[in-house]
Amino acid sequence: MRYATAEGVSEQDVGLNAFVAAPASAGNLTVTPASVAVTPGRQMELTDAWSGLGRAPGT
Repeated sequence: MRYATAEGVSEQDVGLNAFVAAPASAGNLTVTPASVAVTPGRQMELTDAWSGLGRAPGT
C-alpha cells in the first residue's frame, strides 16, 4: 500500500498482490467509490471492506 513518499523522493516501488477467486461466492469485498477518475500526481482515497474472505491455502 502506498501512502506517501518522503520529501524529495519522486519514485517508490510498489508490490503487486494477486488473488484467485473461487467460482462460488466465498465472501464479500466492497470498495468505495466504485469508480473514480484519476489524474497523475493527484491523491485519491478509497475505502475497502470485506467479510467471509480468508487466505488461500499455501499463502
